[in-house]
Amino acid sequence: MFMLEALKIIETMIRLGFYESEQEIISICQPLIQLLDGSIDYTTTFEESAHKDQIKKDGNPNQPLLKSKEQNLERLKKSLKND
Repeated sequence: MFMLEALKIIETMIRLGFYESEQEIISICQPLIQLLDGSIDYTTTFEESAHKDQIKKDGNPNQPLLKSKEQNLERLKKSLKND
């Protein structure tokens, strides 16, 4: 539901001329993709602090926190235990 509402707001902003050029629309694409794919969602405080450290190092707040296959498998196992 949240995603749908966020997309509706963005669509309305485009229709009303809030974004005037193609470049402005392109500039919101990466944050929008990250919102939709959850690449910067955190499930643990460790993930959040690791992402903040990566931002400090790289200076790019839109950089997703890249996870290894092992980290993703461990994350899945923990979520299945909690269910």
